[in-house]
Amino acid sequence: MKKKDKTSRQDDDYLKMAVQASALAFDVDSEDVLGRRRPEPLVFARQTAYYLLRCGVGYPYTHAGVIFGVDHGTILHGVNKV
Repeated sequence: MKKKDKTSRQDDDYLKMAVQASALAFDVDSEDVLGRRRPEPLVFARQTAYYLLRCGVGYPYTHAGVIFGVDHGTILHGVNKV
């Protein structure tokens, strides 16, 4: 059980880092990256966060989709756009 808890905290840390890095790079709020609004700067910042989680950390598309509240196909599309 401890290993699962540690991985869960580590996943949370990766998520926070990806969202913060993306928000900082695109000069938007972290909450907006995780939000549902769709102005162009937010969309690309969100897609960049998808990319960081998928390619940088190796999150499965479905896991990233659950985190962001979207379908895994949305994550796949976002990763390909970056």
